Amino acid sequence: MVAAPSVAEPVAAELAAKEVERRLRKAFAVFDVDGDGSLTVAELKAVLLRGSSPLTEEDVEDLVEEFDANVDGVLGFDEFAPLWEFLNMDAVRGTCGIEVDDNPMAC
Repeated sequence: MVAAPSVAEPVAAELAAKEVERRLRKAFAVFDVDGDGSLTVAELKAVLLRGSSPLTEEDVEDLVEEFDANVDGVLGFDEFAPLWEFLNMDAVRGTCGIEVDDNPMAC
């Protein structure tokens, strides 16, 4: 017999998803210095190249090109989300040195 999911499970999942989005928007705001809702190559470089980052300027340019779905030369929030996930995978591997919200795992 399979137990029915509790009412708390969907609520917990929704709360977790909202927390993920909140943290993602906070990270986006760190990059979006001018607050225009899009990230330029310069804004990304200003954050991604500071400290002991292993990334180069060319790496950042390549990332924008790769994640810029609508090919407008900047990243909107929806384009930033998969980039952030990709960068966090680098953090898990220990290759990214950027912190957001006191989270050393956040690139």
